[in-house]
Amino acid sequence: MELQELRSNGDEVLVPMVWQTDESTGGAALGAVFHVVRVAGEEITRMRVFVEEAAALEAVGLSA
Repeated sequence: MELQELRSNGDEVLVPMVWQTDESTGGAALGAVFHVVRVAGEEITRMRVFVEEAAALEAVGLSA
C-alpha cells in the first residue's frame, strides 16, 4: 500500500491509498481506496472507506 497526499477539512482527513502487487514503490497498482478519518485530539473517532474518490471528497467537504 502506498499513501497518497493527505487532505483535511476541519476534523476530517482524507487518506488516499493505492494498493500494489508488491512492497516496492512503482509496483503494479491493484486499485485505490479512500479513507475518511475523523480525529478528536489524538484519537480517531470515526473512519469511513470509499472506493470512489469523488464520494470521499464530498464526505470531507472538499472538491477535486
